[in-house]
Amino acid sequence: MVINMGNQGTATCVVCGREYKACLSCKNQIRLKPWKSITDTMECYKIFLVITQYNNGYTSKEEARKQLEAIPYNEEILSESIRNKIKEIMSAPVEQPKKTANKSADKKKCEE
Repeated sequence: MVINMGNQGTATCVVCGREYKACLSCKNQIRLKPWKSITDTMECYKIFLVITQYNNGYTSKEEARKQLEAIPYNEEILSESIRNKIKEIMSAPVEQPKKTANKSADKKKCEE
């Protein structure tokens, strides 16, 4: 999060770069949702979490791709660095489901 000194009470989302109201010095901070200290929306926070987990090696590229595909977001509003990281993650090859053996052949083997 980037706190804007010129405009007290606002911060900049680390994912999309939009300014949002985030009073971090008042007593009501306890009621402030933790994601509000980093991002402006829950969707941005979910993207932040996926990318952070991927960058730190806790999530594979394939798993990060699956997680990102489940998050509704507009790529056009994201910062350039986030868009580039998402492109990197989304370039992971899609795993094809493994083919199972012919059931009738397996059944014959079991009967013999």
